[in-house]
Amino acid sequence: MRSRLELTKVAKEISVFSKNLWELLKPVQKAFVTLIMLMLFIQLARLLDPWLLSKILDFIKNHVEHIQIDRQLQWDLALLILAYTGLYAGLDLIDHVADRQIWKKTIADSTRHQYIVTHQKLFDLSLGFHEQHNSGELMKQIHRGIDNLIMFLLNLCYEFFPTSFLLLVSSVMLLIYDWWVMAVFGVLIIPYIYLSLRLEIVVKPMHEKEMDHEEALASDMVENALNINSIQSHGMQERVQQRVETKVNHIIRLWYDINTTYIRYNVVRGLCMAVSIGIVLGVICLHVVTGRITLGEWYLCMTLSIKNFIHLYRIFRVRRQMAEAETGIKRLITLLKTPPLIEDLPHPRPLSSVPNPTSFIRFEDVDFEYNSRKRLVVCSTHNGLNHAQEAISAMTDAPQQLTPAVSSDMIHSNGTSALHDVNVNIQFGEFIGIAGLTGSGKSTFVKLLLRHYDPKHGTIFVNGQPLKTVRRSDWRQNIGYVPQEVEVFSRTIAQNIACFSAIDPENIHEQAMHEIIAAAKIAQAHEFIMKLPNGYNTLIGERGMLLSGGQRQLIGIARAIARQPKLLIFDEATSSVDSEHEALIQQAIEKIRGQGRCTMLAIAHRLPTIQNFDRILVFHEGRLVEIGSHRQLLNTTGIYARLWSKQMRQ
Repeated sequence: MRSRLELTKVAKEISVFSKNLWELLKPVQKAFVTLIMLMLFIQLARLLDPWLLSKILDFIKNHVEHIQIDRQLQWDLALLILAYTGLYAGLDLIDHVADRQIWKKTIADSTRHQYIVTHQKLFDLSLGFHEQHNSGELMKQIHRGIDNLIMFLLNLCYEFFPTSFLLLVSSVMLLIYDWWVMAVFGVLIIPYIYLSLRLEIVVKPMHEKEMDHEEALASDMVENALNINSIQSHGMQERVQQRVETKVNHIIRLWYDINTTYIRYNVVRGLCMAVSIGIVLGVICLHVVTGRITLGEWYLCMTLSIKNFIHLYRIFRVRRQMAEAETGIKRLITLLKTPPLIEDLPHPRPLSSVPNPTSFIRFEDVDFEYNSRKRLVVCSTHNGLNHAQEAISAMTDAPQQLTPAVSSDMIHSNGTSALHDVNVNIQFGEFIGIAGLTGSGKSTFVKLLLRHYDPKHGTIFVNGQPLKTVRRSDWRQNIGYVPQEVEVFSRTIAQNIACFSAIDPENIHEQAMHEIIAAAKIAQAHEFIMKLPNGYNTLIGERGMLLSGGQRQLIGIARAIARQPKLLIFDEATSSVDSEHEALIQQAIEKIRGQGRCTMLAIAHRLPTIQNFDRILVFHEGRLVEIGSHRQLLNTTGIYARLWSKQMRQ
């Protein structure tokens, strides 16, 4: 009973997987079906091989006494041999054509499509998805999934469908020539089929566990490569290496377990196959002796029987390989079917190109909460941790100790709001500072504005239009964003500044270079760039390893300015730089302000960064509790005044 349920479950899973795989092959479905039909035709034609040989044998046996003297019989034999040769050569030629078409129309086109689609999917998924998933694991899933898909299609086209078809047709032929032999064959293969299906059930969870361990290993190796500076600087190579070796050993043990399982089942299946072949061959020989079949028919039945056993073996061998590939393909399908948390409306409205001077951005009764996460006070750097300790000390007049964690805002669950009842109107051209304790909702405010998340309640307006009704890409084209840790690419300085602007970073002409330099000068980056060996053409290495943290920040500011944005966002852009670069960033802000071409929002732990801004928004426990200029806020006894007092004493 249990085995029947397991087999039913396997059959259902195969059905669901087949449906999903067919959807995955949508761009190449027509070509795929055509090629499968061609491969089946080739395999059907190949069955003429033993049939022609049996006819040649019977012809020679029946005319052995006259063939040497009868010219007509010699011509007939020659024609039979020529037909066999032509069949062999023709099928070989068609095989080569089919091979080329399979690679071109199915494998190559499908691979190209999957890489493009999965890359696009990563961009379609919201920031919330990427915050909860490891990049190394995602890359492993994608590459393994596409590699497994290629292997699966190759096995499907070259092995599974053609061999299954051959087994079916040769079984029908065997039934026609000697139904007794076919009946014996059908009974004897039942234990072999059962053992093969049972093996698949046993090893499937082992393969899934193997993949989990390999993805975790890939995640660790990517993280170790990205943090090589910290690991080496702290002398932690041995500990990190030991952790990696432990994970590798887990994988190797799983490989041993899987291989041992296969060997155990293969020994039993091999014995079943050997006994079955012996019995079938014995029955065929008995029928020859008793005169039920001719010598040619004996050869044909013998060939078909042996081929059937070989076909059966090949089907389950390739089914094993396909089952191993299925796990990776299923994870790729799961990723591609993951619904984005944030989607554009089916018919989004165009965003007005002219900013509304009196109401560029408006938050109206906005509430937001993160789902299914623990509530922690966290910060992404030790520098941020120090600011958090200073801030809470300022509020409580007592020393505080915090533990660093993984995000830059407060994470909530069970209905605790990250933002609650936020109302604010921002005019175009205003420079707005954002202050508050770590985890007070500052970064969440910016993420909502960037539409990485949507409010649970309330509405955000841009140019008088609800942000939800605007295509995300249209709105973000108006934004220049400088995060706390600027992400740069392993390209030249010029290409890094140009990469998010209208300038093509692969083809920077003279006019574009003037625009890049102008942006760098406003960002106070031009001076240090010109001191580099190749100036703007200097390659900065992976993640900008050849630049200091402050220099990367200035490049990030230049990049944002080169976009000529209507909204410029600094997300704690000065929190992890030294005083020299902080002063340069302050000068850059004043230059940008002097141009009067955009609105600026700046989250700041160091309050002097925003003291000259038009207004400052102060957040506390998800609420916007204070709004005013620096001078107005200092005249109160609120949070901002306490934070300022604490920082000034230090």
